[in-house]
Amino acid sequence: FDEACSCLWAALQDGFPSHPLPMACEAATIELRGESDVYDPLAEGDAQALLRFLVGRGYLSSQALTLLPVRDSAGPGVVPKAVPLSGVDMIEASVCGVLAWRVKAGDVVTEGQLLGEIVNIEDPDAPRVPIITRTAGIVFGVRRHKLARPGEICIKVAGDVPLPWRTGHP
Repeated sequence: FDEACSCLWAALQDGFPSHPLPMACEAATIELRGESDVYDPLAEGDAQALLRFLVGRGYLSSQALTLLPVRDSAGPGVVPKAVPLSGVDMIEASVCGVLAWRVKAGDVVTEGQLLGEIVNIEDPDAPRVPIITRTAGIVFGVRRHKLARPGEICIKVAGDVPLPWRTGHP
């Protein structure tokens, strides 16, 4: 993944603070949605977002924005912001059950927001177990399979702020 390219440079910067070492490469991980998210409007919107990001970074000219029709809500000229890998909240299921989502991939959420609930498969009338985000950011990586076991990552939220329980370079 992207940290395989950039971690070396970050480690060199940390090891030699008196020498200005610029990052010699830029790397990113691109989430391409899941198997159940195969729709032309989603793909076209994602392609536009990727083009806007590349234009915003200066890798492509703004003429590239005319290559695909704009169908997503972000609008032309809006560049997605890169976030630190250590700012991604990888939320695990705390109990076994069926996932019932209140959000979808691409939704912007706030810290402490209810993302969904886990329904007890042995007693559907039992209180549901809330799934709460610990950071503000954009929802991605929503688990497609509805049955979850304790400890399985079921949803991810990409936030701006490095989370203390995530290790590595921000």
